[in-house]
Amino acid sequence: MDIIERAARALCKLDAEDKMRAGIMNMPTWDELGYDGQYYFFHQARAVLSALREPDEGMLATNRGWDSNPDIADEHTREVWQAMIDQALKG
Repeated sequence: MDIIERAARALCKLDAEDKMRAGIMNMPTWDELGYDGQYYFFHQARAVLSALREPDEGMLATNRGWDSNPDIADEHTREVWQAMIDQALKG
């Protein structure tokens, strides 16, 4: 299972839990959704992952102390992070 599917399943579960709290019972499981229902959550997962493509300042700062060359740490972190997100989106 790739990261997009894991995220889609998590969004599906969250949606079902929210609807159950709102009094809507009998929510279908992931396997019961079928292609169209699963596609909806895959689409949402891809949108969330795309929104995370640019690391924020806190994420960049986390890596500054670990990178062997602090002068290029932010750019290196950004490139690696974006390459990983891009690869996940290709999935």
